Amino acid sequence: MLDADSSVDRLWMMRPTHILAALVVVLVAGWGVSAADVVLFEQDFKGELTDSGSGLWHVTDANGVLGVELVGANDHAAYFGMQDASAPNYDQDGLAYGELLLTPQPIDISGCAAFRISFDYWREVERFAGGPFDEARMEIRLDRDKWRTLWERSSMTDSRATWTTELGSEAILTDDADTLEIRVVFDSVDGRFNRHIGWLIDNVVVRAAPEDDGVELSEAWSGDVPGAKIPEAEDVSIRINDVQLKDSTHATEFACDDEGIEWTVVMVCNLSGKCFWTRAEGSSVLVPHQSDDEYRMLPGPHLFRAILRRQGEWIRTGMGSFFTH
Repeated sequence: MLDADSSVDRLWMMRPTHILAALVVVLVAGWGVSAADVVLFEQDFKGELTDSGSGLWHVTDANGVLGVELVGANDHAAYFGMQDASAPNYDQDGLAYGELLLTPQPIDISGCAAFRISFDYWREVERFAGGPFDEARMEIRLDRDKWRTLWERSSMTDSRATWTTELGSEAILTDDADTLEIRVVFDSVDGRFNRHIGWLIDNVVVRAAPEDDGVELSEAWSGDVPGAKIPEAEDVSIRINDVQLKDSTHATEFACDDEGIEWTVVMVCNLSGKCFWTRAEGSSVLVPHQSDDEYRMLPGPHLFRAILRRQGEWIRTGMGSFFTH
């Protein structure tokens, strides 16, 4: 597997107190070593995780993952998936979602002006250019504030199906924060086309970085065009119609009458906001209430959200509601 820094032994490296963190930075400066050489934290998944994760997250065992090189008896990774050694996938007959906290304790960053995160990943998911599905995210938070997405890939980016090193090109300013936490999240968004291997992550390293290289956390995000990042457009409305089909079943039509709508992605969600079915078409989308080979939408209230491409720009609506009969 790719090694972010072969000169550094794969061990947990934490700064247990603010005083020690500051002392390390002072000593490093005295030795003439670049601040970027100071390793604040490492995770190589060779030890037990404090957080077992939710969903399908787990650490690979000696059998590895079929089709994924360099994981097995002597090297392990965090994997979102199941049936590792036989037919790896994340198809749970519905939405596949899980979170894994990578930092057993908050990382002490009180002695640093900025930091940079690097990691290795292996990813093989659905390919769909019309909207973001099968989202793989790395999220961080400072001083236990809200989680923010630092890195993301989705169905809109081709899967490489090989180990890749993300070098963390953006250094992030600490803004006088004392602690850093890191987690990874996988969200299939819907329950379709999930018989792919999924996402593995390894060799997560946090290094101190010079302040001059740093950017604000809000500017450091790197990834596709995920729904959460697409701006919500207040001037866009979705027209909803109940349509009777030729076989006497019903469907709901979602349409946007704005000029310039090139593509519409509608995600049908349950009342808790979790999306379980998605359809993408042109300026309108027809969602059948039942399908013999896919699903049956029960009568009653449902939620939806829509992502639209208008004159080349992606926009989204807020969460709306509709009823099925």
